[in-house]
Amino acid sequence: MNNKPEKKEKSAQMRTVYVTLALSLVIMAVLIALSGAFRKSDKGAVESYATEIIVEVPDIDVMAPYNEHTVTESETQKTTEEMTTETTTEKPVDAVPTLPEFTSPVSGYLMKVHSIDVPIFSATMNDFRTHIGVDITASVGEDVHAAAPGVIKDIWEDPMEGNCVSISHEGGGETIYKNISATLADNIAVGYTVSAGEVIASVGDTSMVELADDSHLHFELIIDGMHVDPAKYIEFPESDMGYEG
Repeated sequence: MNNKPEKKEKSAQMRTVYVTLALSLVIMAVLIALSGAFRKSDKGAVESYATEIIVEVPDIDVMAPYNEHTVTESETQKTTEEMTTETTTEKPVDAVPTLPEFTSPVSGYLMKVHSIDVPIFSATMNDFRTHIGVDITASVGEDVHAAAPGVIKDIWEDPMEGNCVSISHEGGGETIYKNISATLADNIAVGYTVSAGEVIASVGDTSMVELADDSHLHFELIIDGMHVDPAKYIEFPESDMGYEG
């Protein structure tokens, strides 16, 4: 038998296998090379991108010690004290002064009341007229006392109401003493500070418009520029004989 055709066929098959295998190896090699190239290319791109990011971020050493000025406890306390001082040094609201307690300048009772709305008969002038103060019974020469602490505001002689002294008090108060003697107590002068109950003068007989009345002190009380009834602020003794008005 002739075996040459079979050998030729097998030889052809083997070559086909070898060629296929060789092509496969070549393709695999190419794929591997391309894959490596792609990975290298991607890595380069990533490294390039990362490099760009790193360049843009400031070069700060987060582990380096903080060299800026550190606020100490004493400075913190000082700052707190300064803030407290600024708060407490605000201009305070002024306290409203209050009126002092008034007492009767002489020990007598009311002889004629305060009346600015209803006229009262005047025995001296023989007519009816308003009375802006009160008349307190007192003998000529009897001591006249300051009704409250204050400062001598004015001293004058009125042709109709006689010798007069006024005292200013805290809270917008003012007391006026009329029909007093011409001679005042020692140290009594404008601007002099008197204490409550201090003698400022003596009862006189100098008021021309009240000469027909019994001996007395004419006393007025002013608060915030308005004449008020002294009997609303001072408790005067009562008399069994009563009083005018």
